[in-house]
Amino acid sequence: MAVGAFSDDAGGTNRGAVHIHFMHSTGPSTSTVTTNPTTLIEETTAQGNGNITSTGGDNPERLIEWGIETGIYTEECTAGTGAEGTYSCELTNLTGGATYYVRAKATNSEGTSYGDEVNFTTTAVTQITIEDPDTAQVDSAIASGYITETVNSATTDIQVTFQS
Repeated sequence: MAVGAFSDDAGGTNRGAVHIHFMHSTGPSTSTVTTNPTTLIEETTAQGNGNITSTGGDNPERLIEWGIETGIYTEECTAGTGAEGTYSCELTNLTGGATYYVRAKATNSEGTSYGDEVNFTTTAVTQITIEDPDTAQVDSAIASGYITETVNSATTDIQVTFQS
């Protein structure tokens, strides 16, 4: 808040009166950030996404933090310092088939703010083991087919061909 005062002695009816003006000035505040859904989900990586809707007057460092328990974030990645708008960074060293809890984070000179928590599950590893066929029984045989896997509503067809 700023205060200014001046006197009116220019010969008017308020001769000698002092006028005081109050002016309110706001400085920087914490940023406002939201967490967007996680994308590009794979077995060991994913893309964390956030959105700065207000910088608070000071461009924040934009981060995504994550962990394997709700409310506990043990890892983070940074998307650098920036203005309002969306941002993303890569979540790494994930475990296949695990659920992760993620939130966006923004830090400026006035403090840190957080988006709401979202969660996702990494793609599970499907391992298929086929023992070596007895070549005496399948001499010059060819077998082929498809294995269909559905993870996180995405279906993947894998063609498998065996030839002896």
